[in-house]
Amino acid sequence: NNIAGEFDCFWCLLSDGKTVGTVGVKRIDDSTAELKALYLLSGLRGKGYGFKLLDKAVCFSKERGYKRVVLDSVSAYSDALKLYEQYGFKYTERYNDNAFADIFMEFEL
Repeated sequence: NNIAGEFDCFWCLLSDGKTVGTVGVKRIDDSTAELKALYLLSGLRGKGYGFKLLDKAVCFSKERGYKRVVLDSVSAYSDALKLYEQYGFKYTERYNDNAFADIFMEFEL
């Protein structure tokens, strides 16, 4: 509910004036950014939009001088996990206390 206070940047993908996709970047520390809120309407998945949203967030993180991007997720989100893997994210150890997350990944910039 506080996009400006929670994220370095937040993007919305719009179609006919409606939000159909989102992605955000949040600062963890000077070298680490966290990918947040990657969402895409189910009917638009598999068409490259998710990759473009992910790429926008990763490129922004690199431009800001971060050295890596981390994310947490849930193993049930298989489509998202495939996207992260295809992009080059690698599985890593837990880095936060999010009780809902059971998957942790990172991408070295």
